[in-house]
Amino acid sequence: MVARLVSAPFTRFLYQKWKGFSREVSSRELVRRARGAATVMTALTPPSAVKRVLLVVAMEQEVRPLVQRFGLEQIQPSPFLRGAPFVAWMGEVEGLVLHVVWCGRDPRFGNVNNVATTAASVCLYAAVAAFGAPDLCISAGTAGGFASSGARVGDVYLSSKCVFHSRRIPDAAGHLEEYGFGHYRSPPLGKLASHIGVKTGVVSTSDSLDAVPMDLELMRSEGTSIKEMEAAAVAWVCQTLSVPFVALKSVTDIVDGPRATREEFEANLEAASLVLQVKTDALLRAVAGTLLAQWANDGSRTAPAAPAAPAAPAAPAAPAAPAARRATDGTDGTTTTATNNSAPPPAAEAPRAIPTVVDSSSSSVAMSIGPDGQSFEVLRV
Repeated sequence: MVARLVSAPFTRFLYQKWKGFSREVSSRELVRRARGAATVMTALTPPSAVKRVLLVVAMEQEVRPLVQRFGLEQIQPSPFLRGAPFVAWMGEVEGLVLHVVWCGRDPRFGNVNNVATTAASVCLYAAVAAFGAPDLCISAGTAGGFASSGARVGDVYLSSKCVFHSRRIPDAAGHLEEYGFGHYRSPPLGKLASHIGVKTGVVSTSDSLDAVPMDLELMRSEGTSIKEMEAAAVAWVCQTLSVPFVALKSVTDIVDGPRATREEFEANLEAASLVLQVKTDALLRAVAGTLLAQWANDGSRTAPAAPAAPAAPAAPAAPAAPAARRATDGTDGTTTTATNNSAPPPAAEAPRAIPTVVDSSSSSVAMSIGPDGQSFEVLRV
C-alpha cells in the first residue's frame, strides 16, 4: 500500500514527461517559442530610468578624447577572453555608470584599428557578457555625411534608424533581402537631439570606406544622412539582446562632395572626434536618470534654435541665457554653438583652438572648444 502511494505520483510524473516529449518538436520551433516568451517578458517589463550606458567605439582616435573628458579608468585585468583585442574603461557621469569599449588593434596588419562590422559586433557582445546589459548602448564615432540630406563637416547626428547598404541578398520571398538591409530603428529621440544640438537621420553601414553606385542608390532610397562602418552591426546585437540602441556620429567627410573620401576623412578625423566628445558629454548628462520616452520625437529633423529664439528658421537666434543651448542647422547661419545646461557661463579668456576642418561645401571650418570644456564653436568661412 505504501509502495503504491509513493510510486503513483512518480508514475504520473513520468507519464506526463513522456506525453510532453512524445511528439517531435523541431529546434526551430523551440527557438521560436523561446523568443516569443522573451518578447512577452520584455513587453511586460516596465521602462526604467537610464542608469547604465555602454559606448562602443571603433577607433583609438575617437575613443581617447572620450576617456580623457570623462576621466575614465581602464579596467585591468582585461574583462575579456584572453587574446581579445578589446579595451574597456569605466567611470561615472552625472550618476550614470559608464562603460566605454574600444575594438582595439590588429597586429597582423600594421596594428591598425579594428574598424567595421565584425569587430564592432563581437566587441559589443563581449562587453555585454562582461558587464551585463546596459540601459542604453551608443555606437559613437565619426562618419561620412550626405550634403543632399543637409549634412556638413562638423555636424553630429543621432540615428533614427540604422541599415546595411551593402548586404544584398535577394530571395523569392524577400525575407533574406530585408534581413540584409536590417532596418534597426532607434528610439524616437527628437527632443533629445534638439536639446543637445544635433541632427537626426538614417545611418547606413557597410565594411567599405568608399561606396559603389549600387550602394549609393540604396542609400538614397533609404533617405540616408550618414554613411559609416559599424552602427548597424551594433544595432543588430542590441536588438537581439533587447538593449535600447542609438548611434551618435560626427561628420568628417561629404559622401556626395567633390573631395576624395579618404583625404577628407583623414584631414578632419581629429577635429570631428573632439566635437563628438562634446556632444557625447551633453547626451549622457541629459539622459542620466531619465526615461528615454521623455525624449520622444518632436517631429524635428535638425537641431532648432533655443526656445527663446524667433520661430522663423531664417531669423538669427537670439543670444541664449548661460543655461540654454543654441544651434543652427548649418544650412544658412555660419555658426553652430552648443553649451551644456549644467555648465557655468564661458570664461572671458580666449577659447582653446583645435584643428581646422576642411569642408567640401565651403573653404574651411574653423573650430574651437571653450575653456569651460562644455561649449564649442564651428565657424564656416
